[in-house]
Amino acid sequence: MEKNDGAVPGEIEPENEKQLLQHILTVVNRLDNRIKNLENDTAKIEEIRSSISAFSSRIESLEKSVEKIYNHISQMEAGIEGLGAVVNTVIDKCAQNKKDIGSVDTKLIEMEMEMRKSEKIYFENMQKLQENVLDLKCRSMKYNLVFSGLEYQRDENVKVKLREFIKTELGLDQHIDFVNVHRFGSPGLNNARPIVAKFLFRSDLEVVLKNAYRLKGKQFGINEQFPREIENRRKPLYPLMRKAKKEGKKVSLVRDRLYIEGKMVQAQEGTEDETVTRNKEYRDVLFDRAVNNPQLPPLPPRQYKRARSEDSVDDTSTSPTPSTPR
Repeated sequence: MEKNDGAVPGEIEPENEKQLLQHILTVVNRLDNRIKNLENDTAKIEEIRSSISAFSSRIESLEKSVEKIYNHISQMEAGIEGLGAVVNTVIDKCAQNKKDIGSVDTKLIEMEMEMRKSEKIYFENMQKLQENVLDLKCRSMKYNLVFSGLEYQRDENVKVKLREFIKTELGLDQHIDFVNVHRFGSPGLNNARPIVAKFLFRSDLEVVLKNAYRLKGKQFGINEQFPREIENRRKPLYPLMRKAKKEGKKVSLVRDRLYIEGKMVQAQEGTEDETVTRNKEYRDVLFDRAVNNPQLPPLPPRQYKRARSEDSVDDTSTSPTPSTPR
């Protein structure tokens, strides 16, 4: 039988009670600290949850933006594919155009060469044709002589006057037949228009030319008639012809060709007859003769050109040789 010192059953001793309370207090403090930690953790969790929620919203917004960008990129890719097809078509067309242009260039070069050949042939043919026409003109004037200085009279018979002139001034009594005789051009010596006469026979023309030297010192002139083109070619040859004559050389001027001592001579560039510097007109050639011969009276001032008459239709296409009595 245990010894009982008067302690009440179920009661705790004061020392043990103090320890128990201390232990309980410790446990409560621990629980309180844990609760505080839990509360702190809960606040952090809420912050994290809020951050996660905001982040989720941003992610959703980014996803929508990414989706829009993806759709836009898809549209751009589709457009780029269409542009690629267009570019390929353009490249193919450019390549074809390049081939066509090369073919056209080749054809143009060939056409240009053909045109140059044709132009050369045409130019040569034109030159030949012009020379042929010029030759025909010369042949048509082969029987023509131009007489200058015969005074004009109203209602004159030019043919009778010319025959009288040939008889009195050249001393030729033989009968000369003319095809046509008329005045033409502008006034020259004695203020009279020249007379062009077409001879029936070349022999009569040559006889008249051989006796033209009898007019030396007189205000008359006799010349062969040539087309204007031939006359323009002859003008640069006159200084050479006169110089050769002064030197006593044998000179022959046939159309537009000058022969000195049997050799053909061409005028040098820049060589021009002194008559050409006076407006290159027939009256100025005759005027030069009068100036160089002080025994002749001076010529009156040049009058304005007369109206062309019906019998001088071909006068504009002809030009007489400068008067040089033989």
